[in-house]
Amino acid sequence: MAFTSRKGRQGVQKDTGYSIDNSLRFNDDDSAYLSRTPSSAGNRKTFTWSGWVKRGNLETGVYNHTLFSSDTGTGIFLGTTPTIPILQVNAAGGELQTNQYFRDTSAWYHIVFSVDTTNATADDRLKLYINGVEVTSLANRVNPALNAEGSTNNTTLHQIGKQGTLARYLDGYLAEVNFVDGQALTPADFGETDATYGHWKAKKYTGTYGTNGFYLDFKNSGSLGNDANGSNNWTPNNLAATDQMLDSPTNNFCTLNPLNSAGGVISEGNLKITTSGTNYSTWATFAVASGKWYWEEVILENTTSPVLAIAAADDAGDMSSSVDGRMGYQASGLIFGTGSGNITGLTTAGVGDIMSIALDMDNDTVQWYVNGSSVNAAISTLAALQTGLGASPHHRANDFDSTYNFGQDSSFAGNKTAQGNADGNGYGDFYYAPPTGFLALCTQNLPEPTVVPSEHFNTVTYSSSTSPLSITGVGFQPDLVWAKSRSTADWHALVDVTRGTSNTVFSNDTNAELNISSVTSFDTDGFTVGSNATVNEQVSTQTYVAWNWKANG
Repeated sequence: MAFTSRKGRQGVQKDTGYSIDNSLRFNDDDSAYLSRTPSSAGNRKTFTWSGWVKRGNLETGVYNHTLFSSDTGTGIFLGTTPTIPILQVNAAGGELQTNQYFRDTSAWYHIVFSVDTTNATADDRLKLYINGVEVTSLANRVNPALNAEGSTNNTTLHQIGKQGTLARYLDGYLAEVNFVDGQALTPADFGETDATYGHWKAKKYTGTYGTNGFYLDFKNSGSLGNDANGSNNWTPNNLAATDQMLDSPTNNFCTLNPLNSAGGVISEGNLKITTSGTNYSTWATFAVASGKWYWEEVILENTTSPVLAIAAADDAGDMSSSVDGRMGYQASGLIFGTGSGNITGLTTAGVGDIMSIALDMDNDTVQWYVNGSSVNAAISTLAALQTGLGASPHHRANDFDSTYNFGQDSSFAGNKTAQGNADGNGYGDFYYAPPTGFLALCTQNLPEPTVVPSEHFNTVTYSSSTSPLSITGVGFQPDLVWAKSRSTADWHALVDVTRGTSNTVFSNDTNAELNISSVTSFDTDGFTVGSNATVNEQVSTQTYVAWNWKANG
């Protein structure tokens, strides 16, 4: 749940040359989608779809969320039940269905679907890539016939966010959508691996698009389906200008987290929560241990008193005010969780009012506001919020509806007129101007990491041969080597500099350690293995993988 740096994982990075400014929010409750019927046919055998998606709800009972479709059986679909959030692609009578689950609602995924039914190799006619890597582990593969033609690029209805009469509306965000008619491309045309931190990031597509190709950058809020490359525009359906969002693959914003929620229905790109009952709790996707942060919440329905709260990120359970590690402002006019009793008699808030919070983790204070005016002097946060993973925005749902704004939408999903107030770094869209020095919860505002992952961790593979065998290419002298056979079902062997090379820990065995020398030395650019069969059976068909950490060295 916690985001502690802006680099090192997908969707968490600083802009390093190419910036994606906007995305489009699809709320499945609104039956929102884009549509287009090409006036002439393009290449029905060869094409590529590329887009970035951030997931919304993973509600039970619905099988697919549609990213792109050209009829009821052709397109790109995300599974939506919590237990089956797979990815499935169909074209020209073929199908790929992943084994992997895609249920991270805090990250941006890059998806590339490449089709070429003219390829003589059957397994190369459909290709699916996630974050720059081809998906080869599949739950199901059906290859199209050679030179098969499908409905894509034909003069039939095409939809983004909906699958024909089956509906299957998308819930989440789409950004940087490219469709190339007549070419089977790879992720390298749309993204690249960051040289320093190793994560997959977006880059500008510079090639041609073909007859029915298009580029949707969602920069024009008055024409959300505008083709920024040409004239193949799409028609918005049940989408409004307020669905244009600042949340993007190059500046990922905080949202509520449906995977860490004790109740309620989350919608509008995981920014709105609807509840009935008492003490429902929902955490957000960011946790912060330092810095100054600001966010807002509008009350849509006030059956009982809403709460705008913070909680220790590693806390669990309901949002009871008596539990340590949580602080909140209740719209009835009280602050709880101070450690020394409630503060009462403060400004109250009701339907239509905006509550906001200024959290200062550097100076250990928190302050709440109603409609832009402070309701309390800055007070100390709980010590529990300064430990572990830090503090996270926290929603206490006590039979009411509200919508949050962490800086991506000051219209609160169309419930207010957007005011466009950015933070001091120029990021975000707030209804009220944040207090001086307080920032939006987005990855561009997170501090630079102090550790470069590639300098402290690397994976290498090798084949068994002679003994001793020197393994190089790690890039540093490791302090811990974890080795495992890839070609046989053998044990996991762990050797570290503290125990020394004469001792090996086998993670699948109950012994603490064994006096076995598997790794015989830690070298400048790797390590050396001896004749122990677990790491070097000296049979040419045996292959191994080793995960290497630089730790106390």
